[in-house]
Amino acid sequence: MAQQNGIEKPDLHALPTISDRMTFIYLEHCKVSRENGAVTATDLDGTVYIPAAAITVLLLGPGTLFPAYAGVILGI
Repeated sequence: MAQQNGIEKPDLHALPTISDRMTFIYLEHCKVSRENGAVTATDLDGTVYIPAAAITVLLLGPGTLFPAYAGVILGI
């Protein structure tokens, strides 16, 4: 069998630990921007500040405005 490159597959005991460290954020119907090292999401209810360093996965749904300068802080 050929040797695989990359990291080893985690065992079942490690999965809860991995999921605790990953931050998934789903945004829809808002405008994403950046301010002072944070990603901001603004909709009709107001603005939410999300620390950029805490985001592992950013999922964008329909109606989301994501300008290019917002992605710079995330390294996209």
